[in-house]
Amino acid sequence: MDPYVVTFHLGLGIGVIGPSFYISLVIWEPIHLFSFFLLLNREINRHPPDTSNQSNWMSDSGLYDMTDQ
Repeated sequence: MDPYVVTFHLGLGIGVIGPSFYISLVIWEPIHLFSFFLLLNREINRHPPDTSNQSNWMSDSGLYDMTDQ
């Protein structure tokens, strides 16, 4: 293959396809991350942590009860 043809194709790949790939990353990556965090937030809200048997430690009077020692 002619070296000028190889150089032309390499330059075409670096000069045209490369920037279009980076532009597509700049456009699609924020959309991808945003949709991922939306799905993650929806999944977290679907399964909230179970706090039914937890008491508020600030108002727990038995926390500082030292009479049973």
